[in-house]
Amino acid sequence: MATQRWKKQATVVYGYSLSRMALNAYMYADGSPFPFTRGNERVEALHRDLMEVFSRFLKGEPVLAEASGLRKRIIREMEAVVSFTDAFQVYETAFERINDRFEEPDPDKEEISDEDLTDQLVQYIREGSGAAEVNSRVSEVIERLPLRMTRQKYYGMMEEGLMAYVGSELSALEQKLDLLKEAGIAGLHKEAETMYPELAQRLNEVRDLDLAVVDEVDYTDAMGALQEAGELLYELSEHFQVMQDMVNDMCALSLVAGDAAVKAGEDSRVRTLLAGLEEYLLSGEKEIPQKLEDMLYHMEGMQESYYEKFLRLTPAPAYREGEDLSEKKGRCVEQLLSTSSFAEVDELEGVIRALNGGGEAGEGQDTGCAVKAGTEKAGRAVTRQDVEAAMKDYQAVMDPVLTSVRKPIARVMMADTLAMVPLSFPSLEAVRDYIRNSLDVCSDEAEKSSCKLYLTALIRRDSFDLEEWMKTLEDFEG
Repeated sequence: MATQRWKKQATVVYGYSLSRMALNAYMYADGSPFPFTRGNERVEALHRDLMEVFSRFLKGEPVLAEASGLRKRIIREMEAVVSFTDAFQVYETAFERINDRFEEPDPDKEEISDEDLTDQLVQYIREGSGAAEVNSRVSEVIERLPLRMTRQKYYGMMEEGLMAYVGSELSALEQKLDLLKEAGIAGLHKEAETMYPELAQRLNEVRDLDLAVVDEVDYTDAMGALQEAGELLYELSEHFQVMQDMVNDMCALSLVAGDAAVKAGEDSRVRTLLAGLEEYLLSGEKEIPQKLEDMLYHMEGMQESYYEKFLRLTPAPAYREGEDLSEKKGRCVEQLLSTSSFAEVDELEGVIRALNGGGEAGEGQDTGCAVKAGTEKAGRAVTRQDVEAAMKDYQAVMDPVLTSVRKPIARVMMADTLAMVPLSFPSLEAVRDYIRNSLDVCSDEAEKSSCKLYLTALIRRDSFDLEEWMKTLEDFEG
């Protein structure tokens, strides 16, 4: 039964991954010659190694182990890119909050009062459909309010919010703490700065600016540096996304090789396109040949057809003692194609060893197996003492970060992380008091004005009626 299920899965995965790979390879080729990576020897070497593995794959050579190694290298690159993106986002938010300071005053502008905005925000929160949406709206509002509080008050609110995890599995609390520790500037490691010195340099250009006294010239220069960094980070993230998708497809195709029922004509067409794209990438030409563009058109329909079949596949069963290797392969394929492109594929290394004659990996062995032997912590419920201990650990990580940056940056970081935990307010009146106090204590009118503008837009976004707008547009055009 397992073999029959696997062969059906392998056949669908083969068609889906092969057609998907053609589209991914085209997008990768379309982005060449990658000017944003020029001069970065590590990333250029990654491209060369990808081309080598890609060429070997097209020749029918086994490449699963090499492709798995490429996955790990691309994940490392993407982690650095994401950490820089998060760090720059903190500074961008802080700089955007004082933008009004350098704008020409508008005599006709009528700004909403603190009291009216507070009333509207409380109403906006109240209208959330269910507890989950109400909590989500509270988090959105807190994230964009001007924040003025001591670090001790901040840690107290964080601990109170994390008390919501009491009674849940300990792993849930640990995962949340890991996310909080990696948020914003806290997640930017020295390794990332070494990997991308040009991004580190741009960050340093804005890091030491005092937003309380910055002049318009320095502010404009800093915003330019932030924009340049954002554009570079976007290019890099898109580059690594497509690169990783290509590698994931090669891994999936390697796992199902020999077990899939292949349609010869279909397979030949796709491989002809892939070989043409390989030739283009190695040639240094500036434009993809038209004949390859024409072939690509047929790939989209093929991918859509196989994707629908892929979605209807029965999920691979969970790990069990003595299972067939095909079931491990099935779980690997699902992780490669159904989750984040950069997710760890838990059992892949064990499968590679088994395929290379090293013996199958069983439960609890050091393979990254999805289900490992039980530990003392596994399944244990969170206690108040766990939350208190976790907060001490979190404070030890965050204190050096918050004290190393200027206050406006620290405030953005605190607001961002407060929005990441399920904050507890005893009533909507308590929420009202928090909002009003946040507005009252902010003495920077430019920052308050920017925050008000965003919060007002937030309210309007959720009350926007598309059908009503379309009818208004039709009446206007009529």
